[in-house]
Amino acid sequence: MNTQNGSNETAFRAVVRHAGDFADNLVLLSELQMKLLVADLEDFRRGLLIPGLFLLIGVGLGVACCPTALVGLALLIIEHFKTSYASGFLMVAGAAAVLSGLLCIIGGHQLLKCISVLRRSREELVRNVRWIQTVLRRKRTAVRK
Repeated sequence: MNTQNGSNETAFRAVVRHAGDFADNLVLLSELQMKLLVADLEDFRRGLLIPGLFLLIGVGLGVACCPTALVGLALLIIEHFKTSYASGFLMVAGAAAVLSGLLCIIGGHQLLKCISVLRRSREELVRNVRWIQTVLRRKRTAVRK
């Protein structure tokens, strides 16, 4: 075997070895990325309860407006303040709409904070993809030389 053929065979083995190392690192990186995603989703699930309850209560109040209680409150306002039926009912409906809106805003804001937990996984994935691209560029440059 001449030296040129021997050096080609050695270079080929080095490329194969580096490709195997890279594939091993890629599998390990993928496994770690999935574990991080699972951890982030668990944090997301844990933080979902309170904002979900706020939204559920707010939407339920906004849609149903607790008809009996609201009608009773409107009639109480009408009797106490000697107003018309229209103004009493409108005051109660306006107060219920404001309360419903506040509950939805609070719940929605907390839900957005809860969703931001997934930011860690996204940032780590971007870093991993950049690392893979860098390694591939270096390998391509090394093989060309």
